[in-house]
Amino acid sequence: MIAANSYAKVSIKQLSSGLTLDVNGWNSNAGAEVILWDFGAGGSQSNQVWTLHPNGVITSTMNGFALTAAGTAVHSFDNALTMQPDTADALQTWVLQGHTLKLRDYDLCLDSPNNSTAKLTKLQA
Repeated sequence: MIAANSYAKVSIKQLSSGLTLDVNGWNSNAGAEVILWDFGAGGSQSNQVWTLHPNGVITSTMNGFALTAAGTAVHSFDNALTMQPDTADALQTWVLQGHTLKLRDYDLCLDSPNNSTAKLTKLQA
């Protein structure tokens, strides 16, 4: 597990909509989907605040799970999920290029299907 400390804590917003990356339904279990939602809707935002670690892993402040691209290098990537952090997992290692979060070892970025700007959109890589 990655220890929480003074690394940057941020909300991550979609530029085109202003909606924020959100752990859907405050689900604190591994495998929770990451969606777009209004920032601060429903009170506390711990399910919308993320910790950026120097190794490229991004964890939810709500449960410490890492932003993960579901899938494998051989298959297409599906929804973005939160999973137990693993610093050796290339599906959890992100880099910021301009305004885009990209998987460090793949030519894929965090994306909304069909450029959706709607609430509840499930994000994917």
